[in-house]
Amino acid sequence: MDNLILCVGTGRDGTNSLALLIQNIFTENHHNGTAIHELHHKEIYNAFHTSIDQESFTKAIERFISTWRLGDAIIGNGYAPAIDIIADVFKGHIKLVHLIREKNVWMESFKKNIETYPHSHGNYAACEDPQIFRMAAFHFGECTKQEWEVWNLNQKLSWYYDKTHTLVTAIGKSVPCLEIRTEELSKPETGRKLAAFIDKSWTYAGLPVRANVSMLDYAQFSAEDQKVLGRVYSTFDYLQAAHNPIYGERFFANLVKEGFLSRDSYEHSTVSAEQIREYVSVLRKRAEEFEQMIKA
Repeated sequence: MDNLILCVGTGRDGTNSLALLIQNIFTENHHNGTAIHELHHKEIYNAFHTSIDQESFTKAIERFISTWRLGDAIIGNGYAPAIDIIADVFKGHIKLVHLIREKNVWMESFKKNIETYPHSHGNYAACEDPQIFRMAAFHFGECTKQEWEVWNLNQKLSWYYDKTHTLVTAIGKSVPCLEIRTEELSKPETGRKLAAFIDKSWTYAGLPVRANVSMLDYAQFSAEDQKVLGRVYSTFDYLQAAHNPIYGERFFANLVKEGFLSRDSYEHSTVSAEQIREYVSVLRKRAEEFEQMIKA
């Protein structure tokens, strides 16, 4: 498979689940590509917000995506304003997956996400120092910045939803495109249909996926703890864990490893060398217990 698989949604529409599903499809079909969630989406959004003209925006996007590899899948939101540039750079070697969630359900979920992560929703959240500026109607000349500020949140989100899907649909007419409804992501036939779309010789008999469905009340946690919890549970496949408890063991073991390797840059929660030593001791004791169980 020598295409780039670009999967675009609005956010809060199952992109994490879709990334897990595609990685499972890659693995089952012995493909060494990687499904990457939200690669450069922050950079693309911010470049769209700050670029003074189309030429400077195009150059910025080409610089970001120069590291993208054929054979990988890039999944997330943030790609809609640059989707024409991405399609042109990978012309003849791109397949598009268009993810769509029912609008009213999406809006309620997205509102909660804005409340939890205001710094990730510039132009939508009441935040003094956003880290991400999402596309808005004034970027397209559809209103002025002043007029946009008068719109209520429902109006802004309705525009964002419609504009995202309009941009993706337009490009989907010129490249191979598969539309997937969020509500159908956990159906077995969705995995089979997606595998065949990526490569007509591929199949998928694995489990559906179900990620990012934590019912935690995030409002009770600090802002930093909310970030950690969001990062952890956004990629935890609850359905896989229900069918295979070993999946959960491996998932959290990987978090321990990542927490140690990324201890200087704050990814998930940090792990010290002493905690690693303690964890190794626990693993050894557990292994001995399981060995005794097998022999019994």
